[in-house]
Amino acid sequence: DDRAVTKDDAKARKAETARFMKMKARKKLQQGTQFKTRHRHVAELRKRKAIHEFQQQQRKERKKQMKNEKAEQALSDRSAVIVSPASKQEEATPTAFVPTQAQDVKRSSKFFDSKKKGVSMMSKAHGFRQKQKAEAERIRQERDSERHRKAPSFAQSQINRKSTFQRLSQRNRRGQPVMANQVEHLLKRLTS
Repeated sequence: DDRAVTKDDAKARKAETARFMKMKARKKLQQGTQFKTRHRHVAELRKRKAIHEFQQQQRKERKKQMKNEKAEQALSDRSAVIVSPASKQEEATPTAFVPTQAQDVKRSSKFFDSKKKGVSMMSKAHGFRQKQKAEAERIRQERDSERHRKAPSFAQSQINRKSTFQRLSQRNRRGQPVMANQVEHLLKRLTS
């Protein structure tokens, strides 16, 4: 009977605690503490978003400006300025592109006939690939020779590691490490 009464008491206390916590939460909400902190957080997010959008807009404008400057520079490079002696006082006006004599020579058929035929892109790529393969093969052979040279010392170091691990991982009946092996290992490290 006593246990049943205590279980009921425990349930009643639990329910009372839950009611108290709900009431406390309602009071806090009415006071507005939770709303204020949430409102501050939202305001901070809005501010960050506005700053981010402003920076994006500035980047776009800079890109447009750079593009326009490049286009103007390309136009000014293409157009040649022709100034007649009569209109030297007037402002120079850009006109259409006027090819020079050297550019006319390049366009003539004699120029193309005398020009040696270049290596095709396919043969260039093939030669480049052959060089890459040769270089890779040389590096692989160097690596193999290095590995063969170091193989005996590597095998010996592996054997030493295993024996050291076995000695250091030995335990006594109670599961504690064997101190003689630990001390011996430390002494060997200090002397070497």
